Amino acid sequence: MLASFLEAQVSESAENEEEGILLPDKIVLAAFLISLQRNSQALKHASTMVRGNREAVLAAVEQAGVFLEYARAALKGDKDVVMIAVKQAGK
Repeated sequence: MLASFLEAQVSESAENEEEGILLPDKIVLAAFLISLQRNSQALKHASTMVRGNREAVLAAVEQAGVFLEYARAALKGDKDVVMIAVKQAGK
């Protein structure tokens, strides 16, 4: 899954510029998702950009809901993110 994610991010650089997401940011996100597999606390040590990325935060809270604490404020108010974190924390 991560290999295909990385490949897709690299191949979409032109589209990413239109969305306001630069290729280096996508690479940082991909690296974060890889590190999250080895270190469930990766969000705690992640950059502000990663903590504000919905996909990254969802990946982290799916592993442990308590990591919602490290997300940016906007994602702490995202109903879907919070629901996943609460479900995971209740396991």
